[in-house]
Amino acid sequence: KEKLMEIKDLSEVYDVDERDVVNIHNEEFNALFECLYNKSNIVNIACEYQKQFRNNRFTSKGFVILSHYYKTHTKDWQQIDNLISRFNKFCKIRKKRNDLSDFDKYALECVRLYLYNSRFSAKLDNPHYSIEQLKKDIDKIKRIQTDIQIWNYHPYFKALEFLEKKIYDNSIVVDKNYSIKITNIIELHKELLQDYNKCIDWCSHRKFYPFQLLKEDCISKGGLFYASTFAIPLNVKRLNSLSKRFEGNSQILFMQSHYVNNKAELENIQDKIKSVRKETFEYIGIFIAIITFLFGSLQIFSGEYAWKQCLVNSISLGAILCLFGINISISFNNWNLKYKLIYYALFVIIALVFLFCFPEIFL
Repeated sequence: KEKLMEIKDLSEVYDVDERDVVNIHNEEFNALFECLYNKSNIVNIACEYQKQFRNNRFTSKGFVILSHYYKTHTKDWQQIDNLISRFNKFCKIRKKRNDLSDFDKYALECVRLYLYNSRFSAKLDNPHYSIEQLKKDIDKIKRIQTDIQIWNYHPYFKALEFLEKKIYDNSIVVDKNYSIKITNIIELHKELLQDYNKCIDWCSHRKFYPFQLLKEDCISKGGLFYASTFAIPLNVKRLNSLSKRFEGNSQILFMQSHYVNNKAELENIQDKIKSVRKETFEYIGIFIAIITFLFGSLQIFSGEYAWKQCLVNSISLGAILCLFGINISISFNNWNLKYKLIYYALFVIIALVFLFCFPEIFL
């Protein structure tokens, strides 16, 4: 059985079972681990840290726990915004002491990035969150990562997951606003996937943990120092498998872009056909007006009919030609058969009315 050694006194060394060390000296971190990853007792622990923060007793682990709580339970990114403001003040106070080691400086930047990543995750849960907002938030996180030189994969993972949901619920295809910008979405997905893979390599080579606490927060009640505290190491194998899944999504997105483009081309052709039909009916209307005018003029100038009879004949002919034009319009429209039959019936009724009212026209 593997043994660890615990120094009780400068002159006394005891062999201790590994499990005993964990149970005796890491109870607090075990509880925080359960709170963070298994959602055990997180509400009570979060309330305790909220109480401490109200009394201006800030700790790096308190910022981590509360940001995780706001992200997963209240899902309120504005609360995390307030937490970030408090953290910035906390950092200024700590830096003024001039007692920060390189370990602590790195820890503060890790916690800062963790807060911004939590804020980003909480915003993604908003059903009204848009791809345009995603691009702005990702750009902001990129600037922070560039400034502190820590390349966490998590924001790119969450962004790719967000796009994945959009792909599989077809909102990119259905929403016309997305359809217009689908080429930009493909480029965004490609860029996010590249950043995700680069960050995985960076994290893997450095055995990166999601967050690092200040030295004072890494010491257990039993006096043991735990550099990784209650963070868990990355599962690089799983992250690489997710990368392959996201690559598959990019192929689906590419096919959807073809569908959207083909759909846009068909709609464009339909619009052109409608425009041609409209112009055709306009020409038919002009033709009817000219024929009616010529027919009436010839009758008037010939002197064979009285002007009232000429007027009746001209109006009747114009009405018949109009009905003929309407009949053509009905035939060319993509209406339901039921509606076409109704219009044809009306056409026949109107024609019969003219037949009985003005029989002399048809003789």
